[in-house]
Amino acid sequence: MQVKHSFVRYSVSLMEVMVHVVFDFLVLKGQVENIASDDAATATVERNNPPNKILFCTNLPNETTKQMLSILFSPYPGLKDIRRVPDRPDIAFIEFESEGRAIVARTALSDFKITPSQAIHVDYANK
Repeated sequence: MQVKHSFVRYSVSLMEVMVHVVFDFLVLKGQVENIASDDAATATVERNNPPNKILFCTNLPNETTKQMLSILFSPYPGLKDIRRVPDRPDIAFIEFESEGRAIVARTALSDFKITPSQAIHVDYANK
C-alpha cells in the first residue's frame, strides 16, 4: 500500500522550542557545560512555579540598583517593568510583555554570576 501524503503532527509548544533554541545558543557560547540539552531544557521549564511573564530574582547583591537590573535584563526583548521590594535589596520582580519572553530571559540569566562569587537566582513569580 502506498501513501501519497502523510505527515506527523508534533505536540510541541512555541515555548518549548524557544527554550531549546536559547539553550543551544548558550551551549555554543560555552555558558552551559556537561548537560544533555533535552534534560536541561526540561529542567529549565519545570521549576517550582509555572512559567509566567513575571520573574522573581533573589540573591542580588545589596548594592544592586534598578538601573543595574535594567542593564542586565534589557538585552532580552519585551522588558516591561522592574520592581524592587522596600527593605529587601536582595530581591526584585522583573516583568516582561509575555510569558515566552520571560522564559528566554530566565533561561539565559538563571544562576548568572553577577559578581565573581555571587550568582543571582531567577525563577517565575507566584501567580
